[in-house]
Amino acid sequence: MAGVGQFKIITWNIDSARSRVGRKVVDNLVKTEKPEILLLQETRLKDGQSLYLDKMRIFRNDDGVGTAVAVKDEMKVNRIYPPELEGIDTTLIETKID
Repeated sequence: MAGVGQFKIITWNIDSARSRVGRKVVDNLVKTEKPEILLLQETRLKDGQSLYLDKMRIFRNDDGVGTAVAVKDEMKVNRIYPPELEGIDTTLIETKID
């Protein structure tokens, strides 16, 4: 992680993670900045299209224009599905920070 008591979160309206250029930019951003969590909006990914980031797990919602939350592999997180947000273009996770 970023350091004791530090936690890096990046949010980005990527406006399409489908292109090779977009994916390369995301990959370079993660390698350079090393965030614990990366939030992506407007991913525009469809079923069957993948998004891979080394040493990160990705949670996606491909409804609408798409959202994604990527977290470092070692983080303990749970994906949550609040019924009141069903059909809304959002991806939710929860974690405990000590």
